[in-house]
Amino acid sequence: MIYFNLYYLYQFYPLRKLKQNMKYYNEVLIMDSRFYDSKANFKCYYNQGDSHIVFVVPVFGYGRPQMIMDVLKGKDGNMLTVVQNIKTGEVVKENPENWRERDNERFREIYSPILPANDSYRFDIWLSEKIGSEKVKLYRTKQIK
Repeated sequence: MIYFNLYYLYQFYPLRKLKQNMKYYNEVLIMDSRFYDSKANFKCYYNQGDSHIVFVVPVFGYGRPQMIMDVLKGKDGNMLTVVQNIKTGEVVKENPENWRERDNERFREIYSPILPANDSYRFDIWLSEKIGSEKVKLYRTKQIK
């Protein structure tokens, strides 16, 4: 994994975005370059080969974080991430020793209290917040047929 230091940020990261992010990070800012495009725009995922995607974990809600301020930080200040198997939907923590107990609770809340965790649990909750639980049930029954 490649990490940037503050010197690199001041040279290449747009100042407006840096100021927004520094309000959120009151300690040393550690950025994971996998989650930024060439124009320093944040993205919530990173393709890891053909079968896995790495996602950042949101602080609140069940959707994908759209800004760096919406991402959980671990013990060492790095973003907390999960790896999802595209074929099975199974989700596992990346760098689990960096997770605190409250972060583990958030993981169980988002991805299911039953292991192995699965992204369809998060997606169903997110979708029911957007369109209602009845439509989600209808969507899932059509998908099974």
